[in-house]
Amino acid sequence: MQDKEKIKKYIEKFINTIKTSLKPDISINATAYPAEEVGGVLEFDFVKEKNQEPSIAIKEPLPTLAEAVNSSNQTLVGFAGEGTNFTGTNISLQIGKLVLIKGTPSEEKQKEEDLWSEEAAEKDVERINKLVESRRKAISL
Repeated sequence: MQDKEKIKKYIEKFINTIKTSLKPDISINATAYPAEEVGGVLEFDFVKEKNQEPSIAIKEPLPTLAEAVNSSNQTLVGFAGEGTNFTGTNISLQIGKLVLIKGTPSEEKQKEEDLWSEEAAEKDVERINKLVESRRKAISL
């Protein structure tokens, strides 16, 4: 995804949507590592600082998604080789951090732009909230 404005709108919508699930003293710093061919990596760092405005950094696009994955600070994938493929939106919940790896569309009729829409941001937050809730339930058993 090379469209920096589309990435920025996605991140803004994502942050505005997920903030409703966070404590008021949590701020978000976002970094995007886009790929020229398709997809990209989004890192959301959660920091405990009251009244800090979210920050958004969008790096220059790298040739492949594998290079974007390797350039990011994510720990979901140790190393992504040239043949590494990602489909849809892959979520990694880490301590103080959330990583999304957006690959090729998962449905036949879906376009890459669909993964980066404001509607997709809302759906991604909904999926994350469900993951967090299921982990809470599992821990309390």
